[in-house]
Amino acid sequence: MSDVLSSAERAELLRDQLSGSGARSGSRSARRLRQSPAANVLIGVALHGAARREQGLELTGLEQRLTDQLVFLFGEEMVAEFGRIYQEPVSRAGAGSLFPALVAGRPVKEGVGVEDVRALMPWVQAEVAGLPSVRQVTVEELGQGVLSGEEEVVVVTGAPTAGTEFEVDELYEVRVRFAQFRCDRASGEVGTDEIYWASGAASESKPQIVMLTPEFGSVSTGTVKQFGQNAYWFKGPAEKFVGGSIQVWEADPGGANYNKIRQALADIARTFAEAGLEDGPTWDAVFQGLVAAAAALVNWILGFNKDDFVAEKSLAFTRDALNRMAGTNGGRSDVVFDGGAGGKHTLTLHVSFGPVIAAGLSHAIFYNGEWSKGVHVPHLVAATRPSMAVGPDGKLHASYLDVAGYIKLTSYDGESWSDPVTAYSAPGDLPRAAQEGAVTLVLHNGELLMTYRILGSGWGILAGVNPQTGALTHRLTEGMDLPQPALLSWNGDLLRFQESFNNNTYLVRVDVLTGSGWKYSGGAPAQHARKGVAVVEYNGWVYLSYLNWNTGKAHTVMALDPLRSDWRDAPSLTLDTVIAPSAAVATFGLYSSPVEGMFTLGYQPFGLVARTGLRTRFVSSGINQEFATREEGIRHGADIIQHQGTLHALYW
Repeated sequence: MSDVLSSAERAELLRDQLSGSGARSGSRSARRLRQSPAANVLIGVALHGAARREQGLELTGLEQRLTDQLVFLFGEEMVAEFGRIYQEPVSRAGAGSLFPALVAGRPVKEGVGVEDVRALMPWVQAEVAGLPSVRQVTVEELGQGVLSGEEEVVVVTGAPTAGTEFEVDELYEVRVRFAQFRCDRASGEVGTDEIYWASGAASESKPQIVMLTPEFGSVSTGTVKQFGQNAYWFKGPAEKFVGGSIQVWEADPGGANYNKIRQALADIARTFAEAGLEDGPTWDAVFQGLVAAAAALVNWILGFNKDDFVAEKSLAFTRDALNRMAGTNGGRSDVVFDGGAGGKHTLTLHVSFGPVIAAGLSHAIFYNGEWSKGVHVPHLVAATRPSMAVGPDGKLHASYLDVAGYIKLTSYDGESWSDPVTAYSAPGDLPRAAQEGAVTLVLHNGELLMTYRILGSGWGILAGVNPQTGALTHRLTEGMDLPQPALLSWNGDLLRFQESFNNNTYLVRVDVLTGSGWKYSGGAPAQHARKGVAVVEYNGWVYLSYLNWNTGKAHTVMALDPLRSDWRDAPSLTLDTVIAPSAAVATFGLYSSPVEGMFTLGYQPFGLVARTGLRTRFVSSGINQEFATREEGIRHGADIIQHQGTLHALYW
């Protein structure tokens, strides 16, 4: 395996790709780029957008999205260099043979939008249908093993299933899981292989999921490895199709930034979701072309991270195909990945359908001034707003309640969320908490603490917690008025902020933890506070955000000393929302001149339609900015926190 490409090597690779000559013109990504100009349409739009971005021109929505993705992966200066290279005379001459005339022939001064690309899709469909690397097969053909493993794009179709034994209620969600893989041929390297899998998938209903599996060591010819129960390629509603990318890599400690690759896969998967915007026969006529165009973009981007990997495949299954697969061979189907000298592996997928009882949490990160598309984490099935804290081990930890009221804990290692553990006070004693009391985590004096409300009681618990095992220690029982308290470790004290009903209005009271329990220390002027509060310390001030039930807005007040009740308004932080806000201190500005400030996060519906959004306001010295809404499905609430320089949101 090659090391990660440097900036100079990436620039050289792009020049060689566009000119068709040079030391890297024979690389895997360069060879694939020359297969079909039609399939390269999204790559062309990305480079066209990079050139326009480098000139400071106003981008179309599609150009903005694609170039933002490149900036996230490679940095602003590298993308500017891509734009400059694309404008060089030799590159412009070569672009005519690599990209559709729609892109290659368009002046840089003119943008390319999503409607331009959609109009091109019937031609893309016709062009890619004849490529040997693109195959469309039926479920029956897939079961007969007609694929060689060298295909790069595979579309699986099936006959309609209505009225047959395969009929499945459309209200059920689709579940496509990695079951196992078998090594059919090890690589030619000395010793056994170390293998891991990466994937990103989405449906036309726009749920999406990315996955990076743990490393599987000691893999040799004939080895079979199981993935476990939570290795979902996709899990969620899908009425038309599920599509995405799957890659198998040989582990390399000097390899690419896995976390960024995961996010890139999630963003690319959205291309499949957008196909669902085209209904009827028009959509059917361009489905294969859309899959091929998205696949080309995935491979082109990954080519700038490493020269090669074992194998990659872009897959798409129609809903009818999934229905038939679920009713055939116990729901199991095989897909072969042949990477030549890198090895050959057979991946077994398990397809099933099940009722949507509770939703998995979603995880998003903030970069380039906006929230990424939320990544669904199906094994974190929550029934409440989650809470996050950085533990004494430096890891990011989260807690939430499941549908039965049991307290769940999970941690994030920069790549994936761990399987949840259940909190317990003694072996076999699993406390249950009231959902309206939720759970709050905080790091105080080097210890991770948790507060929750006992199910069926007005009593609350404060306890130490081991996030790896779920063990609760030295529990303190106290009365708790209303949910959901916020905890703040401040100047050596632990403060609790919670709603309180007094004089016919909802306020926020402040308690401080003493040796004998919680002691009331005053109140904050939070009028009509309902559904929970958020609190952070920033720049010497304590900021308290709450939802005003009367106005439907999140308001913020601040105090130099919350125990002295010297609160005052912070009107610049008012934010429209219909759920309790979340707040965090984080750094804004990834690539140059990072500035620390405070973020508040809310949720806002869009008119009368059932859509929701992450809405963020950032405030710092001389900066007061509200960021564009990210459309998301949030049912109960969200929490945000900075961890290792990145702002994270976890929500349900």
